[in-house]
Amino acid sequence: MRKHLKANELDMAFDVILNMNIQQARADDTDGGNDAAANILQHLATMLSEERDKRLSPPTRLLRMLLRAKDEAERQGILLEKLVLANPPKRPPVLNEETGEEEEQEPLWGVADTQPEELAQSLKDFLEEIKAFEEELEADVVERARNLQAEIDVVVKACA
Repeated sequence: MRKHLKANELDMAFDVILNMNIQQARADDTDGGNDAAANILQHLATMLSEERDKRLSPPTRLLRMLLRAKDEAERQGILLEKLVLANPPKRPPVLNEETGEEEEQEPLWGVADTQPEELAQSLKDFLEEIKAFEEELEADVVERARNLQAEIDVVVKACA
């Protein structure tokens, strides 16, 4: 898949077909859904998104991560790790079971690489771009995007 992505052979049509196959596998009436096939296809879709994200600028990559996040708590965690904040919260150490020593936690979403202003601009640009075809997008994606600035503001103010 990575080879085909690098060769620019995976286009939007591939994404549409992949997502249709995921939905079809989940809705399979024969046995209440084919969860194994759906999970494998979903894993491929996730890998594809992650590989595409590697080519993006940090603010755009962060925005895509936030839009894919399932709930506000997950988005807050991502923002706390990925935004360059004045006073980022300290992560509690974890206990290494083998050595019995406390160690620093590794970030789940990577190091802070985006200024809040850069993310705000990426969000503004995204909202401007989707105006023309907003009806075709999933309603929850548009709603999350519109509410995202308020969530960003809460995190930035809390860590000022």
